[in-house]
Amino acid sequence: MKFEKIYFSGNKNRNENGFDDAEMMFNFTVKDGKLFGEVGVNELSVCYDGEHTKTYVIDDNIEKILNCDFYSYYDSYSKKKYGYFVLFATKENNSNALYVSPFESSMNTFHEYSGVEFNDEPIVIKLYANEKDYLLFVPTNSQDSSCLWTNTSTSFSQNIPASLDAIFYDGKVYAIPREKPHRLFVTSNTSPDALISSQFVGDYLNFSDGLGDFFALKELNGCLYAFRQNGITKIMSSGCGEEFSYKTISFDFSQIFKNTICVCDDKFYMLSSKGICVFDGIDFEFLEFGFENLIEMKNDKLVACYCNGKYYVALNMLDKTKQQEFPCLEMENNSIISVDTQTKKVEVIRGVDVKKLTTINYGIENKIVCCFNGENKNKLGQISNSGNIFGSTKKVWESYCCNYPTGTKVLKSISLNGYGNFNIKLFVDEKMFEYNILLSNVTKRVNTNLKGEKLKIAVKSLETDAKIIDAKLEFE
Repeated sequence: MKFEKIYFSGNKNRNENGFDDAEMMFNFTVKDGKLFGEVGVNELSVCYDGEHTKTYVIDDNIEKILNCDFYSYYDSYSKKKYGYFVLFATKENNSNALYVSPFESSMNTFHEYSGVEFNDEPIVIKLYANEKDYLLFVPTNSQDSSCLWTNTSTSFSQNIPASLDAIFYDGKVYAIPREKPHRLFVTSNTSPDALISSQFVGDYLNFSDGLGDFFALKELNGCLYAFRQNGITKIMSSGCGEEFSYKTISFDFSQIFKNTICVCDDKFYMLSSKGICVFDGIDFEFLEFGFENLIEMKNDKLVACYCNGKYYVALNMLDKTKQQEFPCLEMENNSIISVDTQTKKVEVIRGVDVKKLTTINYGIENKIVCCFNGENKNKLGQISNSGNIFGSTKKVWESYCCNYPTGTKVLKSISLNGYGNFNIKLFVDEKMFEYNILLSNVTKRVNTNLKGEKLKIAVKSLETDAKIIDAKLEFE
């Protein structure tokens, strides 16, 4: 007899450890070789006073939430910091509106903020000037104006062009004009007071270096990185807000997906046409996990964010599991991949159609807020460890197809210990054998006596708290 213990691992790009490696895993997580069903996405709830929590309720008048952001400000009178959730949403009459809800309140609903309307979803920039916090809404539609917003006032300007992306850097607003993406628009203010009072008067900068159009702007370690079709322009401030220098960085892959570029501590993480890559400002490093061939790279709806040491990217993944366990073909983004930036450990959530991911770091709350496409389009959600995705609890772990250990021809049994109901499928030389097992912290042995040469194992559960803490294969 020969026994093999399964030390469950996450998705791997090749079969290194026999039956331990997962060719596909979703809605399970792995800890110390054990399998846990703790992955979840649920309606947004926050601890608003350090003691009590509230779950947000969305008004029936809101047809679809397009974006969720967070605005915080310091009140000099009370000497306290306060926060607001800010939604940009489409109403039942197809008009767009801004909705707000104070954080430090038991109120769990949103009210419409009148007087702020956009034809298309604007770009949101957090801006601090003249000792005050603002949200700057930069238009993406040429018929819209830019809007400088606080919880008590708004002002509008026609001077910032409709943009593909925008950022506040070195006391100025930089924007990529939608009609002139080969240039940068930069406000010409020389002080915070001028930034507000001048209504964003600016100039256009030309770059004739052959790197093509701009499509994204990000700041890292005090420098502004302008991502372009064929490279990156690194802009370095002089420190006085008036002068800067720049240099170009080229890359040899065809595409970076704009909305997946995230600052993760001191590096950029992003999804490119070659998979997930890391950029430290000088060099690119490509991470291989084994699921790169499952990512639908034509999807232009990809979004990402960074939270608690993990890079999250929502995308569309193909289903190449043995039994086509979770196609989700009707979704724009059917999966969320998270990468631990230290350990490079990967988890996959499947079955939720995410439109936007936003990190909220305020008070004791440090979490990811989700907006959705499809049936959840009028909900606000959060990534959690609840074990369910808006009630759905389907979880799958599937190994690579591996050879029986040398000198063996028969799989005598499989022994499992854990909690919950499990469906186990064993594929022996392409024939499938199915077993249903109820685990309750006692090792259960299932006699199989399956003769063959190759084996693949698929584990499925529909329970919230399903877990496998020990698994062994017995060969003869």
